[in-house]
Amino acid sequence: MKLHLHLTLLLATMVLCAACTPPDATATPLPTATKVDLTPSTSPSPSPTPSLTPIVTSTEEPRLSTPTPFTYTVSKGDTLYGIALRFDTTVDEIITANPDLSSNVLSIGTQLIIPAGEEGLIPKLSTPTPIPVPLSKPICYPSNDDGLWCFVSASNEQDTTLENVSALLNLHIPTGEIAASEIAIPPLNLFEKGSRIPLSAYFPPPIPDSYQVYASLLTALPSDEESMPIAIQDKVVSFIDSKHCALVGGRISLENVDQTAFQQVWVVAVAVDEDDQVVGVRKWVSDEDGSSAALQSISFEFYVYSLGPPIAEIQLLTELY
Repeated sequence: MKLHLHLTLLLATMVLCAACTPPDATATPLPTATKVDLTPSTSPSPSPTPSLTPIVTSTEEPRLSTPTPFTYTVSKGDTLYGIALRFDTTVDEIITANPDLSSNVLSIGTQLIIPAGEEGLIPKLSTPTPIPVPLSKPICYPSNDDGLWCFVSASNEQDTTLENVSALLNLHIPTGEIAASEIAIPPLNLFEKGSRIPLSAYFPPPIPDSYQVYASLLTALPSDEESMPIAIQDKVVSFIDSKHCALVGGRISLENVDQTAFQQVWVVAVAVDEDDQVVGVRKWVSDEDGSSAALQSISFEFYVYSLGPPIAEIQLLTELY
């Protein structure tokens, strides 16, 4: 019994000693973790560089950027035809999309649903070719928001009054591609024979560093209406800010004018430089309803600004709308 106990104790001692035996010196040691201090990177993340994606357009079929309908708020001087031209649709389509709209009078602040034409194309007009109207070379000036305002002068050499005059302006980059297209429209509806009128268009940013803008006549139709002569009395022009701004004032005489034939009086100030180039255009619309009372005259006063050189002359155009 004592012998058996001694053998058991001996075996237990041998197992414990075996567990305490150091490992083989030739075995591969485990890697030791090293503490590393991480320093945040101060390099800025790369930011995307804006690029101007060329939009392929043609003179006959300027394209919309998107075919999705949207809402437009009517402002002073807007006409249905001008809105239709601006957004590449037709008057009939705007009226269809806005069944409660009166096609005769547009109220300022009215919300219009602007439909998109099929594939964003301007539908074919009733006339295959517009009546010839000479256009000047476009004159463009950068705006404060990095966009571009362009003016084109049109001359009516026909023996009749014209209406629905518009031009397509294509902005070309040095490779010859068309980077953007806009429709230039006049500030008045009627284009009297023997007169000259500016057409304007705005290109939103970004604008390439190098570009050329070319104009082509888009529409010009004969008008059944004859513009009523309007006399401007007591005309006053005061130049401000080294002739980069002008305060224009005067009085529209309505004597012997059928006041049931219009609702508003429009006065347009065209600012030109010493080379007779258009540098600014501003339109004034009367607040009074001309058909509501027998007004003898309507006074006006507003500012017009130059986007380029100093103003050398202010030319006033009028229309009863």
